[in-house]
Amino acid sequence: MDTRFRTLPCSNQPSARGRVHYGASTSDRIFTHLAPPLNTTPADLVNTPLLAAQCFHFFDTAAAVSSQIDELHLLRKQAGIEAKPLVIWEPHSKSCTPEALEVHKQLVVSGKVLVFSPNHVELAAFFHASNDTSDASFDRAQVERQSRAFLSSSTQATTFDQSICIVVRCAEHGCFVLYTSPSCEEHYRSAWPPPFFGPDQADRIVDPTGAGNAFLGGFAMGWLETKDLVRAAAYGTVAASFAVEVVGLPDLAACDASGRLAEYEARLHVV
Repeated sequence: MDTRFRTLPCSNQPSARGRVHYGASTSDRIFTHLAPPLNTTPADLVNTPLLAAQCFHFFDTAAAVSSQIDELHLLRKQAGIEAKPLVIWEPHSKSCTPEALEVHKQLVVSGKVLVFSPNHVELAAFFHASNDTSDASFDRAQVERQSRAFLSSSTQATTFDQSICIVVRCAEHGCFVLYTSPSCEEHYRSAWPPPFFGPDQADRIVDPTGAGNAFLGGFAMGWLETKDLVRAAAYGTVAASFAVEVVGLPDLAACDASGRLAEYEARLHVV
């Protein structure tokens, strides 16, 4: 795997910093910015190999993401890059409101993104609802209903196997994958891949910070390698499992990703 990054000096701005407030469980947490985030745009990738990347992960409001995707496609076209990239959109939590539901739905079904990935709390917030992760109150049926509401008006197919996908990250309850499938009688397919660590392995979870980003990065690699959305979720689940085991970044040299993926996929076939 070729890993690259670009350093962008911002001498007149402080480093981005934040504080995570934990509640009764590791999934009950609130993030607070201590300094303004240092945002990047597609223009920052011009004249770098990163502009030709196969996948892009956006984290912003619907309006900002729509504009940035248009800018990205224009810059790639100007650079002679014809391939259409995989676009994953993680919504900004503060924009997940009932008032913003329709504009989010419109972007999801527009064909600009392949994967829309809120967590279960963000998804519920679009519908004036809540969804606790505790075993007593977590509602899988609610996650499924709300996910289908996002795809219910999907009449336009993307160029990726004719599918539009929503992946809801549900912490210790795994994730819910729902995608359009013209070959299926109901026009949708879905799956509930479980978390890598089960309830009897709760002691393995040290800090869930960054697990969502790790999941979506692994998901992207899984999609690019397999073109299978459920298997991509398996890749994402395994990637997140390394992130939650430590505070900070995991040591890649000590990670047996292939072995853990094989173990998890074998478990999926049993489940």
